[in-house]
Amino acid sequence: MPITSQTFSFEYTLHRDEKQFPQEFQFLIQQAKHITQKAYAHYNQFKVGPAVLLDNATIVTGNNQEEQMDVLLTSQSGSVIHIKGIQS
Repeated sequence: MPITSQTFSFEYTLHRDEKQFPQEFQFLIQQAKHITQKAYAHYNQFKVGPAVLLDNATIVTGNNQEEQMDVLLTSQSGSVIHIKGIQS
């Protein structure tokens, strides 16, 4: 099976203070904070918990779960995003 690649582009706004987020995203921010508390970051102590709002109003959350694999440490980074107009 050949390997294929896809390119995605998106726009974003950088907010330096969560109070700058539009009111409709406040629940999403709270979800991200909640899921971040469940992250496991034993090695780097940097807990991450993204919350993503899909067009169909579904909220998808996740967090980093660090594991040591030989010398390699793995973790994920996250953010609060609103995904709009995804097409395959």
